[in-house]
Amino acid sequence: QRDLPFHLKPKSGETTTMRDPITEKQRVAVVLEPEEKKMTDIMKMFTTVYKDRLKTKQKTQENRNAQYKKQQKIQEIKHLQKHKQLKRVVYKKLGQMEGKKTNRNSRSKKNDNVDE
Repeated sequence: QRDLPFHLKPKSGETTTMRDPITEKQRVAVVLEPEEKKMTDIMKMFTTVYKDRLKTKQKTQENRNAQYKKQQKIQEIKHLQKHKQLKRVVYKKLGQMEGKKTNRNSRSKKNDNVDE
């Protein structure tokens, strides 16, 4: 038992959930008057309504968050597609310009050979 981790060691003493019978006998039962009972019932109703409203607000907020995330994903995809298209256009133009330079260089070399 010494080698066992703390949470696996047997507990010493009684760990029952039963309360002491002596203190149970000494406890006085509280009986609410009708007005007090009415007030506690009203307060319970308020708390249940409040909790229900919180749940509905949380659900609507979760829905809004989900829609926002979907919208952000769509915008990100569109942005990436535009960026990709722009890269294609730029590299196509660069390739064309590079091709023109090589054509000019080859023409000038041909002209140099003809002059000699």
